[in-house]
Order: sequence, then structure tokens, then C-alpha cells
Amino acid sequence: MKLSLLYLFLLLAGIGFGQIPQNGTEDSKPTYYALKNATIYVSPTKKITKGTLLIKDDKIVKVGTIITIPKEAVIIDCSDKIILPAFIELYSNVGLPKVTPTKGSNSPQLESNKEGAYYWNESIHPEIDASTIYTTDTDANKVLIEKGFGFALTHQHDGIARGKAAFVSLGNEKKAHLSNRTSASFFSLKKGITKQTYPSSQMGSIALLRQAFYDGQWYVNNHEQRNLSLEALNEQVTNTAFFSTSNKLEILRAQKIADEFGYSFNYIGSGNEYEI
Repeated sequence: MKLSLLYLFLLLAGIGFGQIPQNGTEDSKPTYYALKNATIYVSPTKKITKGTLLIKDDKIVKVGTIITIPKEAVIIDCSDKIILPAFIELYSNVGLPKVTPTKGSNSPQLESNKEGAYYWNESIHPEIDASTIYTTDTDANKVLIEKGFGFALTHQHDGIARGKAAFVSLGNEKKAHLSNRTSASFFSLKKGITKQTYPSSQMGSIALLRQAFYDGQWYVNNHEQRNLSLEALNEQVTNTAFFSTSNKLEILRAQKIADEFGYSFNYIGSGNEYEI
């Protein structure tokens, strides 16, 4: 009798803990994906135009211009798209000249010393284009490559409206610029190296940036004289914009500015954003 009860228990356990039957058709996941007509950087120094990248399961199996694509593969047209083989360093100043304060008198500097049709405050310089001042720095590139980076979005780390970044390859080829592939710009709440007395606090930096955005909106229909800074600023706020922050509260402050003007920022954080 005990053996019969034990057999019945094992039988019921087998039914209870057995595999649950599939309700309906089972989901099918494609084995192959083929990304066609893409510009593919096989390495920082080798580029394939109108290439195909074949993926099987979760691994890349073939890259080239003439590849046999399996019939069951899902084909994705990647015309006008770029496929990169490595990480991209999005917050870098690699290849750009170091910014250093200019020597001058110890007396307060109230007005901008920058000659030309630029903004009245030296912290606002969106007209700077990193692609025009970039030069390959082999040693700095090597450090990034060893960390797994193949490309960098580099910009000058100075000021509140910092200007346009350059997208560059970290390889040693002569034409490392890929700046025509990006219109990304950078902002922060840091005054930078200028000796102008204003702004002298983060509250002043916030007020200055808001004023620059308002000036840019006014400039669209009311300018009588050309201002290169406001022209660049108006172009950049409608494209990809990054905002560098030093702590969690700066993200909230920057987002208030974005909401006020209807802009969208991508934030470079400081590591404590989880506390928000």
C-alpha cells in the first residue's frame, strides 16, 4: 500500500511539474540578419562603402561588399547609415588645443575682448567648430583605443555654450574628420576660462544661458546687424545637444531651461543621478 501511494505521488508530481504546453504558435526568432548598403568601419582605418554585415544569432559572421545572404535572413536596408566596430567616446576633447586663460591685467573685465560679430559674453561661443581646430593626437588616441574606443565626439571643454563637436576616427589616417556626420553641440553651467566678471555664480550662468536663448529667438526676425554666435546657437538648439553637468541638481536645473524653451538635451552626468 505504501509503495502504491509513493508511485501515485511521483506520478502526480511529474504531471504538476512537467513542461507547460505552448498555447498557440511558438515564437520564431530569425537566425540571420543582413544589414545592407551601409558604410561600415571595419577598424578605425578601414572603411567599406555600400557593404553588408551578416549576423547569425548574436554574432557577426561576415562583413564585405559581396556576401551570400541566406534565404531565411531578415534584410535591413542601411543606406545613409554608418556601422562602427567600437565604442564611441561621446565626451572628449581629444585632438583639440588646451584652453588656457589669457594673461592680462588684474582689473575687472566687464566687456568681451573678443573681436568680431560675436556674443557680448565670452562664455557664450557656440560659433566654435571643433572640426576646424582638430589635429590628430596619436598618443591620446592610443589611450582611448586601448580602452575599446574607435571614435570620439570631441569638443572644447570651455564655457557655457561650447560650440559644435567633431566626430573623428581615432585611427592614424590623414583624414580623421567625420564632422560632416554630426551636428552635435555642447552646453554647461561652467563659466570657463574667460576673465569677464559676469557670470560669477551658477545662478548667473543659468541667467546668462537663458538670456542667450531669448536673444537667439529675438534675432530670428529682428536683427539689423549680423551676429555669428546667435546664428550658430539657433542652429544648434534644433539639433543634437549635450549638456554637461557636475551633480544631480544641475540636471534638474538644465531640464527646467529645456522645458522653458522647448529644447531637448542629452545629459552628461556625474554619477549621482540615481539620487534624484
